Amino acid sequence: MSLSKRIDDIEVLRAVAVLLTIIQHLPALFTWQPSFYKVMQNYFSFGCGVDLFFVISGFVIAKDLLVRLGETHIVETKWRVLIAFWIRRAWRIFPTAWFWVLVTLLAVVGFNDSGTWGIFHSDLNDAITVLTQTENIHFLQHISHGTVDGLDVYWTLSLEEQFYIVLPFLLLLSLKRAKVILLAIFFTQLLMLAYSYNMRFCSFAPFIMGVFLAIGHQRKMYYLIEPVFLKNTLMKILTFFLLILSLVVIAAGQALPSFPTLFMIEVIAFLLVFIASYNANYIFPKGIVYNILTWVGTRSYAIYLIHLPAFFFARELWFRLQPPLAGHSFSGHYTLRFLLVAIAFIAIFSELNYRLIETPFRRRGKEIADRFVQANLPFDKAEKENIQALPVV
Repeated sequence: MSLSKRIDDIEVLRAVAVLLTIIQHLPALFTWQPSFYKVMQNYFSFGCGVDLFFVISGFVIAKDLLVRLGETHIVETKWRVLIAFWIRRAWRIFPTAWFWVLVTLLAVVGFNDSGTWGIFHSDLNDAITVLTQTENIHFLQHISHGTVDGLDVYWTLSLEEQFYIVLPFLLLLSLKRAKVILLAIFFTQLLMLAYSYNMRFCSFAPFIMGVFLAIGHQRKMYYLIEPVFLKNTLMKILTFFLLILSLVVIAAGQALPSFPTLFMIEVIAFLLVFIASYNANYIFPKGIVYNILTWVGTRSYAIYLIHLPAFFFARELWFRLQPPLAGHSFSGHYTLRFLLVAIAFIAIFSELNYRLIETPFRRRGKEIADRFVQANLPFDKAEKENIQALPVV
């Protein structure tokens, strides 16, 4: 089995996930809560973006690992493949994450007349937990105390890295044993989630759903249930909007979504990724909108980490350009101005990050990982070339 370098339908879903997350965090930009957002909150909830991200991640990473591990039957080679995965992962994830943590700490000190960026001590504590991949636990403590800081968005990254420490070890086992253990983790964590909403910040369940999609993707049966009716443009559009609308409506009006609500969100996310997994343009019709979403999707990691700093830069910039009079603050008259500046910052910062940080470091990580796999190993040249030639995700 071979991997294509990119599944465009998956990139579209990544774009949807990050756009939903940005909308969810708009109160960090509009401190006065515009009337349109208050109305939206009565009918929609956009926190489901991270659940969609998690299912996508589980599918993409597991699909890549299963193919790479399937290219060899030698234990030593499998270990090298896993270590190479962690090398690629580190070079893909950490440079961007650490750079924007540093930007946040510098902004707290040098670009914070409005106090938008928070307190240095608090952000420094967050930065430490980001570096140690424990921000999800730290974020859970913040939630319980009713406080949220600028780097709390990194909780999802910490949860991802924790899962991708565990998953490769499981895939070294026979696939049957790996599936049993993953199912045990899945149902155990569902029970814990039913007991407490806060377990969401430590739950591997959506990742595991993505992993099982990747496992199924290797089976012939998977293509017997292909949703070929989505070749029809009208059905494609209706299905896409129905599923996205279901995602954002199902938790509407709930400050803390109930367990059944969270589970349904993850099931809908699973269905979206299932449709996209065929790489057959079943998600959304090709065209200008599709191309824009694909562009956003390829930069979704940077956009996800950058959108809150972009919001804070916009707020601080307007505070300096038009300081509010004593006893007054910004109001709805500034909604469009704040929004346009924030969008510009997100677009510019994410594109620069993608070109100058993310892409160069990802390529460097792939080079290091490939050299590691190509070291002297007890298998033939053809097998080595098969493993080395697989693309980085």
